[in-house]
Amino acid sequence: MCPLREQCCGKTTKFKKDDSIHKEHYDRMHQKLNENPAYTKKMVRVRSKTVEPVIGTLVNFTNVKRVNTRGIKNANKRVLMASLTYNLN
Repeated sequence: MCPLREQCCGKTTKFKKDDSIHKEHYDRMHQKLNENPAYTKKMVRVRSKTVEPVIGTLVNFTNVKRVNTRGIKNANKRVLMASLTYNLN
């Protein structure tokens, strides 16, 4: 069990609260993106050239649309193996 579960989820609820332990990082990122539109445009271009094609290839050609494993460790292994095969090509 996560030691921070009570901070994120509360004692009795089954649902996660809106705020996570990383909220300050998200807020800082959004503030930085909103302050400088040129930087935001540049980062969108970089992401669309580097990250998005890889995700699309993994989803469409290595069948990572759905990970049919049990547990987060096995799901991580599955995605890691798919990304390794992508990098070998």
